[in-house]
Amino acid sequence: MTAYTFVWINTLRAERWEREPGPCLADIHVAALAEADRLDATLTGELDVQVSPDPALPDGLVKVVASAPVTVRGAWRLDRSLERTRRRLRRELEQAAAMEQGHRILQAVAGAAGLDPSAVTQDDRSVRVTAVRRRVAVECRDAGLTLSQIGEVLDRDHTTVLHALRREGAA
Repeated sequence: MTAYTFVWINTLRAERWEREPGPCLADIHVAALAEADRLDATLTGELDVQVSPDPALPDGLVKVVASAPVTVRGAWRLDRSLERTRRRLRRELEQAAAMEQGHRILQAVAGAAGLDPSAVTQDDRSVRVTAVRRRVAVECRDAGLTLSQIGEVLDRDHTTVLHALRREGAA
C-alpha cells in the first residue's frame, strides 16, 4: 500500500493569527479536512500546521502549510491524477524549452541579418524582413519546433508559418 501525505497550503492574515491563534487553528483544521475529503482521503494522523512569513506574499499575509498522513479511499484515482499532472508539467517544461530555443534562433538569425529581433515579429512586410522571418521559421522547424510554437516565437498564426515554410521549400 502506498503511503500518502496530505499537504494543504493557504494564506492567512498575520494580525488575525497573532490575535487569535486558537480559532485560526480550528479554521485551518476544518478547511484542511474539507480539502482532504474533496480528494476522497481520510487523515490518519495529527495535522501538523506551520505558519510562516513568505516574502512572495503581499504585506499582512502569512503562509499556512498543514500536512498529515492520509489513507486515500480511491488511491488509484490519486495515482492517475498524479500521473496526469506529471505529464502536464513535462509538456509545459518541453514547451518552455522549445520557446526559449525559438527565441535564441530568432535573435541569432535576426542579428546575422543586421535586424533587431522585434523588427522580425512586427507587421513589416518588406522583402528583407519577410526573408529573415522565413529563415527563422525554417531554422526553428529544423530544430524540431511545432508550427504553433514557431508562430508564437514570430507572433504569427501557425498557417502563416506553414506558408513561409512552403515558400522556402521546407514544409
